[in-house]
Parts: sequence; C-alpha cells; structure tokens
Amino acid sequence: MKSQGPSFELVMLEQKLKALSTLVRCETDPRKLDLYRQELAAVAVEVNEVRKASRAPMVMRATA
Repeated sequence: MKSQGPSFELVMLEQKLKALSTLVRCETDPRKLDLYRQELAAVAVEVNEVRKASRAPMVMRATA
C-alpha cells in the first residue's frame, strides 16, 4: 500500500507542473509570469524529490 502514496503524489505534482507550464506560456502580465515561473521551479524540484524517494527503496532492495 505504501507504494501507492508516492505514485499518487507524483501524479498530482506532474499535473500541477503541466498546469503551471500552460500558465507560463499563456500569461502576459509580467508580475504574474514571474510568480508562475517561481512556482513552476518549486514544483519541479518537488517532483524530482518525489521521484528520487520512490526510486531509493528499489535500489536498496536490489543491493541487499
């Protein structure tokens, strides 16, 4: 059951990443564009962290 947690979180973060990417492409207000870019960068970091965390247990099992 624990394996479903990171998968769900990763899916949700990837959807947020996609939505923010769309906002960045479509936004014309420079202030909003900067905010969206900052949020996009933060979500991208979070996606990478969740991906690494979900891969780590598999690597440990393979070497154990």
